[in-house]
Amino acid sequence: MNKTHAKKTISIILVFIVILGTIAGCSSGSPQAQTGTVSTIPGGSAEPAKLPTVPQAIGTHNTGTLFYLIGSGIASIVSDHTPMRAVVQPYSGPSAWMPDLDSGAISFGVISYVEAAWTYLASSDVPTTPKIRMVMKGNTNENLAWVTAQDSGINSISDLKGKAVAGGYGGTLFSRELLTAGLASVGLTWDDVKVVPVADVTTGLSLLQDGQAVACHGGTATSANTVETHQVVPLKVLPFGNLSPADVEKGISAEMQKIMDQYVPGTTLVVKQPEGIVEEPTVVCSYPLMLCSSTNISDDVVYNTIKACYDYNDDLVVIDKWLKQWTKDNMLDENFKIPYHNGAIRFYKEIGLWTDELQKKQDELLAVMGQ
Repeated sequence: MNKTHAKKTISIILVFIVILGTIAGCSSGSPQAQTGTVSTIPGGSAEPAKLPTVPQAIGTHNTGTLFYLIGSGIASIVSDHTPMRAVVQPYSGPSAWMPDLDSGAISFGVISYVEAAWTYLASSDVPTTPKIRMVMKGNTNENLAWVTAQDSGINSISDLKGKAVAGGYGGTLFSRELLTAGLASVGLTWDDVKVVPVADVTTGLSLLQDGQAVACHGGTATSANTVETHQVVPLKVLPFGNLSPADVEKGISAEMQKIMDQYVPGTTLVVKQPEGIVEEPTVVCSYPLMLCSSTNISDDVVYNTIKACYDYNDDLVVIDKWLKQWTKDNMLDENFKIPYHNGAIRFYKEIGLWTDELQKKQDELLAVMGQ
């Protein structure tokens, strides 16, 4: 081989090495920056979207709660039917995961309307962020508030006076405020009971089971942690205001609704029929849940998430009983309490549901926080 030919061969090899190095360098960047130009959803819009390759985390309450089960169902639909992968990230409650939503460390959260409004409007001592945005409405939740052991000798919230009860609930402000409303419904305050501090519903149930507290927040009638406690220590629900089903069948009094609006706005009282740990019709609290996101998250991520839940809704609603109300007809709520995410609005416009009236309300909610 002559020298000229050898030089050309070496030059070609060097160029080839440089090209390989460039390709490798492009693929080894920070995971947070890894995105790809991909189609939105198989069979869906042909418009390309920049979607992240890192998992999209959904913040929920602890494992075993209805929030966790809902988040798991949504995550499975997103993972199965979009180019993205979604995972559930359990916390003690929204007070714990809200800072991560605010920073962009998680992409979504399952939250009650009450807590979402507190978070957006900074109207309570929960971690707040004006970045929070609604994606879609979910199920209406019937919450038990105060529960006790069936053999405790306690038959009403009034009987809790002077007793040791679980309180604080630093990880989920809603639990604390709901229990506060329950006490107020019979003219009591936290000063009338002995508070044993807990972070969340699961911890409170554990203290009741161990005998360290005679009452706690019971969560929902069929939540796994509540049912598991019930199997060890049979539970009973203490009705709001010591009310009977007959007292609220035609609606609750203005005085009682005023208490609900003061502590847990957006909720009301209903008669819970026997299910799970509830063995007879009982007066409990009712409020809706939502999937939320934040302005940190791209329109494409939110659009693809809600589109998957819509296009594959038949698969979503059968994953768990708590997802039965997460239907196509229920997703868009005209009585939303916080602004919708632009990615969700894009989808609702696409299917012809977003109206000028809804946009007016959207603008009004944004203006409240100067956005």
